[in-house]
Amino acid sequence: MRKNIFLALIVILSYTLLNALPDFAIEGYIYENTPMASDQDHEPKPYLPPINKTILLANYPNPFNPSTTIKYSLLEASNLRIDIYNIKGQKVKSLINEYKPAGQYSVVWDGKDDNGIDVGSGIYFYRMEAEGYVETRKMVMMK
Repeated sequence: MRKNIFLALIVILSYTLLNALPDFAIEGYIYENTPMASDQDHEPKPYLPPINKTILLANYPNPFNPSTTIKYSLLEASNLRIDIYNIKGQKVKSLINEYKPAGQYSVVWDGKDDNGIDVGSGIYFYRMEAEGYVETRKMVMMK
């Protein structure tokens, strides 16, 4: 009897504490405080910082299979280019090559090259070029 009461108290306190916590962010993901007894999807939502600079963010998931999302922001309107390269430095895919207004964006790479052929497992780089900004990041395709 005491054991059941103790367990009930732990459950009630845990539920109360969890519901009292605000949303929080860890490693680029926002965790929303939602009721435990619901059938909502509890997957973390990617966090986009406020636009205070042009930036290329880490892709997610990483490692990935078969696709990954690349997020970026532009402080001001710019000609934008995002390309994917293999470990040898050869361009595999051109994701974006156009003029974009300031804002937050994302693009999905489906793991295919410019000819629509699936690429193999390995290390790839994605490179963003905008006016006055160049950044390259690494990602891993695992099949």
